[in-house]
Order: sequence, then structure tokens, then C-alpha cells
Amino acid sequence: MKIVNPNTNDDLNSIIAPIEDSTIMKLVKIAFECKKETEIDVLRDKLYQSAYTPTNLEPKELDLENFLNQKSQRNSNIRTSNQNKEYKWVKINTQNMEDIYYRFYIAPNPDNLHELVKRLVEAFEAKQTPVRFKYQLTTKMESCDRIIIYSDFTHKKDIEQAIKSVYQQYPHLFNGCEKSLAWFYPTVVPDVYIAPETPGEAYSNKVAQIIKDARETFNYLYGITNANSKIRVDGNQATEYMKMLITSIMFRNGILLLKDGRSITIKDKNVKCYYNYDTGILEHCNSSNQGFDSVQFLPTFTGRDALLKNFYSVSKIKPQEGLITKHLTPKERQEEVYRALYPHKFAQSSPTNKGKKL
Repeated sequence: MKIVNPNTNDDLNSIIAPIEDSTIMKLVKIAFECKKETEIDVLRDKLYQSAYTPTNLEPKELDLENFLNQKSQRNSNIRTSNQNKEYKWVKINTQNMEDIYYRFYIAPNPDNLHELVKRLVEAFEAKQTPVRFKYQLTTKMESCDRIIIYSDFTHKKDIEQAIKSVYQQYPHLFNGCEKSLAWFYPTVVPDVYIAPETPGEAYSNKVAQIIKDARETFNYLYGITNANSKIRVDGNQATEYMKMLITSIMFRNGILLLKDGRSITIKDKNVKCYYNYDTGILEHCNSSNQGFDSVQFLPTFTGRDALLKNFYSVSKIKPQEGLITKHLTPKERQEEVYRALYPHKFAQSSPTNKGKKL
């Protein structure tokens, strides 16, 4: 696994937990199939495609609902709630829970889902583990995003051990588990995966956006635009480049984990990528409490070289040949957005319109 390594970060590959090359190759295939008009939802569906077509699970869902209601009546530390018509939340001892740091993912055979949820609740309750998780309702079972368990940093091992105890007692409930292409890191429990928390954004959408950004970054580096969309690229070289871009953007967006299990946080963690297929300009934007920063990488050799040398930074990029930078204070950014949303209001108050009848 390789990532873009600016000279100041030569040791990055040595500290990042690797991802299986077979998984990256599947992501590369999806990225090369991605078109400029491809929607994020389409990419997400590819990442979370399920082999199952669940039917007649309503009785099991109702039985689980009754089970959870009885649990919450006997134990005030167990609470449930619905997330629209898609998920049911189960919250256990959350008053002792710190900020969410990890997510555990399990995609059981839908026939085993409800029984597995029961056993997880019993394990978490017995160990008094602070945890919150959600499971799919029968109205949303077209993807393998079935059980998502949220953990803080302190109780990660406790949650992992609770899941392991369920696996050891009821291994048959894990038969037929699926794996989304967006889940990169295994745990000590077979068919259970872990990922860092992505505050303010759905993890699935973030991974899908990474695939989109990798394709558009690839197009920029290879000079693929509307005017010359038929550019031929070498297969092996292009594949290696795409592999590096995907993992590099994962790193930039905090999706990868360090070898010691901690998540990665870099200063510009909110980078958004935009590629203009008409001009061939790639833009990176980052918003923070310090304001708004934008870098436009021009479609030149110096622009592409500047991108690779500044791949993980937006706010600290120094003016140089091949790019255009912009910084706005929070107030200036707010005004810029307002002007874009309501241009007619500013047109009416502009000097050229003073004294005119509207």
C-alpha cells in the first residue's frame, strides 16, 4: 500500500495500518468505472451491495421489538429509538460514554440479524458496557450496512470482547456474514470490522466521496477533460497511480488507522475536491473555525507537481507557480455564500441600480 509521500512525511507508510491489496484493487475498479455524472449514492450502493434479498422478517422484527421493550422496562440504562424507518437505535449506559471514536460493523445473514442483536444486548448489559448501536429495520435491508456499533476510545476493548463472547457462544449467528468494500480493518472477531468515526458525516458517504475524488484527481493528473476525454493511459501505470490516490485521499480524510489502532487526524480534515472538466482545474477547499481556504491547481506541469507536494494541506500552502490560493475569514466566507445564494438582492443594491425604478 502506497500513499503520496511529500518529502516531509517520508515515514507515513511505516506507521499506517495496511489494507489488503485485493480490497484496494476492487476500489480501483469502481473508481475507473466512475463517470463525471456518477452520483455519490450510486457509488455507495456499489460499496454496500448485498447478496441477500430478505423477505418475511417482520415477525422476527416484532419479536425483537418486544424483547427490547421488556429490557428497557427492567433496566433504565437501556433505551431505544427509531432513526426514521431505516434503523433502530439501542443505547446502553450511554451516560458513561465519551465521544465516539470507533465504529464496529457486522453484516449478518438477515435471517440471523434479530437473534444476533438480542445476544449483543445481553452481552453489553451483562458487562455494563457503555455503547450505542443501530440495526436495520425490514424497510431497509437492500445493503449490508446491517449492524453499526459505536464505541468511545476507552471502551473499545470492552466492546470487542463482548462481541467476541457472543461469537464464541453463538458462532452460527455469524454464518453468512457479508463484508462491504468500505470496511478495511478486521477485528479479533471473524467477520466483524472496525473503522474510525467520521463526525458530522456518514462513513459510507465519506468513503464513496473518496472514490469520486480519486477519479477526479486522476483525471486532473492525466489531463482528461471534456475536450480530450479519449486520452489513452497505460494500464499498469494507471492502476498503480489510482491505488496510490485512493489510499492517499483516505489518509487525508481520516479513514485510515495507525498500526497501534488510533485514528489519524490532520489539520485540514475537511478538504473538498472539485474538478472542472471544461478548464482542467482541480480545486481543494477547506473550511474550519479559522475561515475558508481554497487552492486551485492549474492544468500545467507545475500545477500537478504542486498538488503532489501539497497533497495533505490547503490552509498552509504557500503561493507558488501552478496554483492560485484564496483565504476568507468566516465573515467573508459567509458573505460570499450569501451572494451566491441570493444574487438578486445584491444586484438591487449595487451602485449601478441606484435611482432606478424596479
